[in-house]
Amino acid sequence: MPLLKSLYRSGLWIAGPVFGLGLALLVFSIAGVSRAVRRAEITSVTLAERQELEFPAAGRVILCSESPRLSRRFAGLGYALVGPGGAEIVGRRVAFRTVRADFGKVRMAYAEYILPRAGHYVLEVRGLPERYAPDERFSVAFMRPYLGRSMAGVAGILVSAFLLVGSLVLFFLRFLDKAKRPRGGTGPAREGP
Repeated sequence: MPLLKSLYRSGLWIAGPVFGLGLALLVFSIAGVSRAVRRAEITSVTLAERQELEFPAAGRVILCSESPRLSRRFAGLGYALVGPGGAEIVGRRVAFRTVRADFGKVRMAYAEYILPRAGHYVLEVRGLPERYAPDERFSVAFMRPYLGRSMAGVAGILVSAFLLVGSLVLFFLRFLDKAKRPRGGTGPAREGP
C-alpha cells in the first residue's frame, strides 16, 4: 500500500515517462508485426486455374487468398499443389485461420503444405467457373508461418495500450487532485486513494 501511495503522489512526474515508454513500445510492436508479415511472404500469383511457382526452400508454407473485402470469389474452391516429380503434395486445412486486412484487401490463410524440397511446383485451383477470366484483384499467396512472431507483436501492442491509458489516467487523477486542494494551506492535503 505505501508503494501505491508513493506512486500516486509522484503521479505527475511518473506519467510522462510511462506515456513515452508506452508510445515507443506501441511503435516498435506495430513495426515488428508488419516486418514479420513482409518477411513471411514467399510469392503471390493471380488466381487462375493453373499457376507455376518457384519455391526457394523446402519446409512449411501456408496458402492464403487475397481479395477485396466481402468477396465470395474463393468460396468453394479447392487447391492442389503438384511437386517437381509430378506427385501431389497433400495439404491440410489451417486450424486457426489468420486474417489480415489492409485498406482494400483481405488475406486469409486456407491450407498448409510441407514442401519436400525447393524447386518448381504447379498450383491447380479447382472449382472456378468455366469462363473465369483472371482478375488482378484476386490472388493466391504462399507464406512462411508467422503466427508466433505476430502474436508477440500483438502482446506488445496490448502492453503498450495498458501503459498509455494507465499513464493518462494517473496524470489526470493527480492533476485533478492537485487542482482540488485548497490554496494557502488551510486544511489538510489529501494523500490519495
